[in-house]
Amino acid sequence: NVMNVIISKKSGQPTTMKLNGVVSTSYSDSAFKFNKDFAISTDTTTFTLEVTWRMIDAEDGSAYDSTDTNSFKIVRSTRVNQPSEGYLDCWERDLFLQFNGKPINAINETMNKLEVVFTTNSDRYKKVSVDITHKSGSTKDSLLALPLSENDSGFSGFFEREVGAPKRDNVLQHSDPDSIILIYRNPDNPLDTIRKAYPFAISKILKFPAASYFDKNADGKVDSIFIEVEGPVDQEDLEKLKSSITLPEPRKFKVNSISVVKGGIALDVTEQSNEIRTYVSPTDKIIVNSGSLPAGGLIEGNIINVQDKVAPVLLSGTFFSDRQDSLQVEFSEPVKHFSSKEPILFSHGGKTYRVELAENGVFSKERFYTSKVISVESGSAITEGDLIWINPAAGIGDTLGIKQLNPENRRVPLKVQEAEYEITVRTVNNPMKPDKPVPPEVVNVFGEKGKKVPPNGVVIVVEPKGEIKNKIKMDEGKVSIYDVVKHLVKKDIEGVFDEGTQKLYFIWDGTNEKKRVVGTGTYNAVIRATTISQKTNNRKTFSQIVPLGVKRK
Repeated sequence: NVMNVIISKKSGQPTTMKLNGVVSTSYSDSAFKFNKDFAISTDTTTFTLEVTWRMIDAEDGSAYDSTDTNSFKIVRSTRVNQPSEGYLDCWERDLFLQFNGKPINAINETMNKLEVVFTTNSDRYKKVSVDITHKSGSTKDSLLALPLSENDSGFSGFFEREVGAPKRDNVLQHSDPDSIILIYRNPDNPLDTIRKAYPFAISKILKFPAASYFDKNADGKVDSIFIEVEGPVDQEDLEKLKSSITLPEPRKFKVNSISVVKGGIALDVTEQSNEIRTYVSPTDKIIVNSGSLPAGGLIEGNIINVQDKVAPVLLSGTFFSDRQDSLQVEFSEPVKHFSSKEPILFSHGGKTYRVELAENGVFSKERFYTSKVISVESGSAITEGDLIWINPAAGIGDTLGIKQLNPENRRVPLKVQEAEYEITVRTVNNPMKPDKPVPPEVVNVFGEKGKKVPPNGVVIVVEPKGEIKNKIKMDEGKVSIYDVVKHLVKKDIEGVFDEGTQKLYFIWDGTNEKKRVVGTGTYNAVIRATTISQKTNNRKTFSQIVPLGVKRK
């Protein structure tokens, strides 16, 4: 108490203290500390106290040092007479801070409103006011003579605080870190002084330096986002962090959950954009908004350029059935050049089959890869609608080296594009004459199929023009006969297909639906048929109108 009174009587900043020639080891919160004990003799001990101050002239701002020296004696005795020039007095009182009704030893950033409590069991204190200031910073802010209200146990009052530069308001602005200092001075007794210092420091600051996209199920959509965090993250921080993070709008993310993981936080998300993007673009920025955490701590705002950790997938695939079969696939992003005989896997009806490609495929337009088909697994055929996907064993990766290793990566349906071929129609025995029989080769085809052949009639032949690479077949097809005014004469005459010659034959015997012969004249045959590739099962619908004639004697 003697030292505090001496210090409080001076203005300026104390810098050093000596007690009996021993220099203090540190200075904190206006208190000097010594790393040794000072012995008290059996009778009288004299102490010499030297305090050096750093003084600042309030008028011109000049600084200078000033040293004060004081001496005092401590007398040890079982019976002490009170000196005539002084008096002995004892005070039972205390001064401290509370937050939310509980005493505290230190202050953090969540404690914006604090309660000053002055307790006493003496009735000598009628009015109590407290000065509140702080230690750090080039400029000080103070709340002088804050009045406390009387209650059952003493006096109390509230004040607000914040980190910042001093303002002309009723809020204490201070630095970080700092110490908030309470000073009570009894105006009636200078020795009745209490000084308390409470350290302030932000409990933690969370920084967000980096973030990455991941595609755990390898469907080409981002489903997990990792955000690196510098600083400890607690479970109670997560909801605030979730509301403080803004994800890239173009991807239309929905956040399903957020969790603490090693090195940061993980967001389980659903990417609702229709576009497949396994790469990052300039729009892939995550905004972290600054703010405070409910359990203590600050969020340091940042704009993060997201890193790509997503492997490529397939967007499409086309099988070209021509003189040299080939496969072309489109990746979701540019890939590093690879050399593999089986870069793509195939399945039909849930069964996977293997297709060998030439290793010297061609890369084009950044995302496309085309290669010749060498062989298809025995018993399988490349068919329209088969599913294809990247073979994880091929080690296909993007330009960053992120490889697609997930065996469940995105499947896409295969398109089949066959070499174009033309279907032609010709007729035999047209116009029909009763004395012209059906050609023997047509009779044989009908006979092999167990079909009856009329003795004479018009033969309609549907066949591919020229040589085609892949064998085709045609369904039986149908022909209907109409007269010139479009009246139906005979409906749905069935045809017979010859696999050897790939020709479809129809015979009209010149009768109508009632099996009566028709008269001489011109008629129209409406042909409908479907061609089917025997290699790819690719189907094409064919229809045509052919004029027919009947000539009776």
